[in-house]
Amino acid sequence: MVPVVAGDRRSWLGPSFELVESKLHPSVARPGVVPRTVLVERLLAFQTTPIICVVAPAGYGKTTVLAQWAKRKGDRVAWVSVDRRDNDPVVLLSHVAVALDRVEPINPDVFQALASQGAAILATVVPRLASAISAMTEPVGVVLDHLELLDSPECLDVVAELAVRLSAGSQLVLASRRRPPVPVALLRPGPDG
Repeated sequence: MVPVVAGDRRSWLGPSFELVESKLHPSVARPGVVPRTVLVERLLAFQTTPIICVVAPAGYGKTTVLAQWAKRKGDRVAWVSVDRRDNDPVVLLSHVAVALDRVEPINPDVFQALASQGAAILATVVPRLASAISAMTEPVGVVLDHLELLDSPECLDVVAELAVRLSAGSQLVLASRRRPPVPVALLRPGPDG
């Protein structure tokens, strides 16, 4: 694990735990990986859809397809590979905030709220993070890969709240072995999709 501090331009000294660098970007494709061109094109066609869910059993290539999609999208994708440690909302949101900050610097208030002991996650941190996404100069894609590893009701509420508060043009992409337990209405395609 490599400790990661969001930028030296802010007073945030980092979380009380180590951020895992490898979680903040898709894995590098191995030689010989077949391009999933049709699936990537299909995902790219849904640019105005705020929530995209990629659901399939283990080994079906969800991460590979999303890594190829992210590469095509360019530098406007924040990536977090979820693991069991992310069942703490501060840990999960810290990784999301740092991933977003790498796309474009976000408001330091997000990091200060995450560092505050006893901060109300849904009432304080999530709205600040959503506001930071809205303030970005261009829309952003946020990928949460391996979402099936989240079983904390509070963390699942955080994901649902982020989905509800997502700014126009930005996308939340959820990859999981099973349908994510977020409100069904969020997962239905809009009028254009």
